Amino acid sequence: MTLNSAASSMSENASALDASPYSQRATHPELALSGQGCMPRIGRPAVTTNDVHGINLLLTAIVLGAQANVQWLTSAKPNPEAAQRTSERLLAQIQDLCELVDGLRSGRT
Repeated sequence: MTLNSAASSMSENASALDASPYSQRATHPELALSGQGCMPRIGRPAVTTNDVHGINLLLTAIVLGAQANVQWLTSAKPNPEAAQRTSERLLAQIQDLCELVDGLRSGRT
């Protein structure tokens, strides 16, 4: 998997979430007045704190890896081999994140 295909997959995942009927704004007056901005999630599993924690861990690892790559490539003695290894780990972490999000969307956790 390339970085472009991973980014494309993440973009498609985000588009699918935006198109979900669960992301639509509520039109019922009582819901609007109560401050609930979207329709209730009936029939869908709730996202657990473990799911959120897993997502946060992967996002943190991805950010740290990207920062490491910048350091590897912009230092006084650039190290492209280390940057390549970090990039490979980043792609694996992005794939893991995509699979976690896909699993949440399909009800598998």
